[in-house]
Amino acid sequence: MRHPLSILVLCLLSLLSPLAVAEEARPAGKSVLLLIPEDTALPALATLVASLRSTLWEAQGGPVTLDVESLDLGWARGAAYSHALHTWNLARYRERRPDALIAFRSDAIQGALQLRQELWLDIPVIVLSEGERLWEQQPRLERVAGLWLRYDMRATAELALQLLPGTRRLALINGSSPWERARQEQMMRELQPLLAQRGLEFIDLSNLPLAEMLQRAGTLPDDTVVLTFAFMTDPSGRPFVGREIARMLLAASNRPCFALHDTVLGLGFVGGALVSYEAVGQQLGMLTSRVLHGAQEEFLAPLKPAPVDTLTVDARALRRWDIPRERVPAGVRLAFDEPTLWERYRWWGLGALTLSGLQALVVGGLVVERRRALLGQGARLRGGKRPPGPLPPSCMTRAPTPGPRPPPWPRPAELTPRRC
Repeated sequence: MRHPLSILVLCLLSLLSPLAVAEEARPAGKSVLLLIPEDTALPALATLVASLRSTLWEAQGGPVTLDVESLDLGWARGAAYSHALHTWNLARYRERRPDALIAFRSDAIQGALQLRQELWLDIPVIVLSEGERLWEQQPRLERVAGLWLRYDMRATAELALQLLPGTRRLALINGSSPWERARQEQMMRELQPLLAQRGLEFIDLSNLPLAEMLQRAGTLPDDTVVLTFAFMTDPSGRPFVGREIARMLLAASNRPCFALHDTVLGLGFVGGALVSYEAVGQQLGMLTSRVLHGAQEEFLAPLKPAPVDTLTVDARALRRWDIPRERVPAGVRLAFDEPTLWERYRWWGLGALTLSGLQALVVGGLVVERRRALLGQGARLRGGKRPPGPLPPSCMTRAPTPGPRPPPWPRPAELTPRRC
């Protein structure tokens, strides 16, 4: 008889062995932590995260655990929030070591570098920065690879001037968060040479309360073009969703508006150098996959420009603002280039009108012929009697005059009726 302790050990081993086998069979997948500055409900960030995840899975040949942390840096401000956020991330990830850390936007990148400094000094960091000077920081960042995401306001303004050559004023709409203000300073440095070269007046509609911004956007001079970047907060710190603000702006503005994000294409913006956040996620995912596979050369190169923006024009907005299509520069993508109802069905319509005209002619001829036949049939049914009226000339014959002998010369004869 077996000892009860032996039976207990055997039972425990029988329970643990399937778990051990399953653990050995489970592939050792990679884990990546992504820090994004705003809520993933925003269309741009939702598109970026979905594209990044699918690209990582495809490049790695299997599932990759992607933990996403929204920092809400545009809506929350102050040292107290930053300290509380950092403390939370330390507590949350102290026992959860990722294989790589990804950060998007300069403010989120600083938080990611600080988190790595305190938790995981040796893991790689992949950044997507809108500032190309991140690599110039001293001391030099170690084990950091990244891409440079450029918001090209200069190219957008030049496109607007080509489509609307009578433009004399450029208006800029932007929000009030620290990140939005920092980006505006960079954009103004890019726009200043263009303003001076063309002699354009600049109208600053940034850092205004929402109601005032919409009111001023609806009373702009006729020779004005509106450039937009973002509108996450107003001066009071009130948060907004950029897509909803875009709809309100387009409804209120009396002048054509241009943008920098492809997520608002189709709402009514004429176009611009639009950043594709799906392409951003793909580029970031491929770079992260190379780093996870041990590509050390990625840490030695400076930030590479991410080719993710495309000059794009909305064909429907061109029609709305009566902008001739011939003004669209070569190489610019024409979105929503759908033919009008007349252009799409013109030949069908002309064919239908022609066929209808021929049918009308045939039907008219048949009606006239039928009327003549009915008139003839009615005359025969009345016994050959003609209705009252003058006789036709064919019913008149010459009748000889009575007498013994007609004269040798012809005389006018009386016309006598005969029965027709």
